[in-house]
Amino acid sequence: MMHDTGREIIEAGASLRVLLVDDDVDLCDSLAEILRGEGIDVTPVNTGSMALKAVETGRFDAFIIDVRLPDIDGLEIQERLRQTDPDAGVLMLSGAAILEDVVESLNKGADAFILKPVDPEDLISKLGRVTRLKMLRRKLTRSEERFRGIAERSYDGIITLDPEARITYVSPSAKRIFGYDPTEMTGKPLRGFFPETGPPQLAQALEEVKGGVDVESLQLEITRKDGSNAYLEINASPIRRDDEAVGVQLIARDITERRLAEIHLRELVYSFNDVSPGECYLHSSHDDAYRIYADLALHGVPGLCLARDNPENLVLEYGLSPESVVLISSRPLGGFNAVSDLQGVSRIISRFLAESEAPVVVLLDGLEYLVSRFGFDAVYTLIQEKRFDFLEAKGVMLVPFDPLTVTDREKALLASEIKTLK
Repeated sequence: MMHDTGREIIEAGASLRVLLVDDDVDLCDSLAEILRGEGIDVTPVNTGSMALKAVETGRFDAFIIDVRLPDIDGLEIQERLRQTDPDAGVLMLSGAAILEDVVESLNKGADAFILKPVDPEDLISKLGRVTRLKMLRRKLTRSEERFRGIAERSYDGIITLDPEARITYVSPSAKRIFGYDPTEMTGKPLRGFFPETGPPQLAQALEEVKGGVDVESLQLEITRKDGSNAYLEINASPIRRDDEAVGVQLIARDITERRLAEIHLRELVYSFNDVSPGECYLHSSHDDAYRIYADLALHGVPGLCLARDNPENLVLEYGLSPESVVLISSRPLGGFNAVSDLQGVSRIISRFLAESEAPVVVLLDGLEYLVSRFGFDAVYTLIQEKRFDFLEAKGVMLVPFDPLTVTDREKALLASEIKTLK
């Protein structure tokens, strides 16, 4: 596969606006010149306060921020700038590889981390990756101009239920969502308006509400009167009488257009990386496999990374969430979880697939190590089994490996089960 470089992505995105924040004036000017040479509109500033002023008068596609600033902590500036545009990419700069800084910046929404001295190619590559979401959203907007804004299309419907989850009241606005007149819904079980008599998440949420717990932002698919499907976001709370829960109140919002936009956006991300949901892939380049994984995770695909490399380096190099990294090792390292055998690898992948409601991406690194410890046949059997799990869950599994470490027969067997990316 010819993987897109950061420069190609930037050229495809047209006139990016970047706010560069670094107190080293010479470095700031030098990085600004490099970015301008790529056709990027750069605003360089040297303090946190100057950065906050800059976003008052302009909008930016990405922020590049030094962790250490003279007036305001760089991590605080990162958080405040990200609030101005949650879709903007964030790159953090640091003169030292301090894991605490990396973890904290990623937890606060940073997309990637770059160590000084800055490698221009690395800067352009990572900037291209973190701004891809912004570009995809622009492309999505252009292709969907026929739709009105989500806010204009969202009408909240109110539904109340008795203790047996039968509908006791439906607000008139619910007709816009379900397509039924309120009189057609009243007295009927709520589950009848969902595919397959209601998803397990709905039943679980109703039980929680009956126990007195509010449930927020539950996203479910419904069947409208005309047979079409729609997506709802539901907030549910108990109806109380004399401190006893006697029913449930639901506030339902139609988020169909938003979900369709998210699905379209995810399809574009898969397409950019030449992968498809429900498939498993071998990749002869470990670096490219990690970059594909990081790109999907960056754009909201839940990820699990099973690794043999130093997990701290992976977090730093590819901007991975520390919680998503599991070390294939006989013992944990630096606070990262670890699995030591094939059974452990199989269990953690199965659990991750079962617990994730959305399609996922799993990177299974260390194939060479697993083969050397447990033999090719055992590893091959594991891949065979997991292939069908990913097919059913519509997930993506990436397996980086060195072709020189397996025989031609073993290579042919692997290629017969899963696709090869080049």
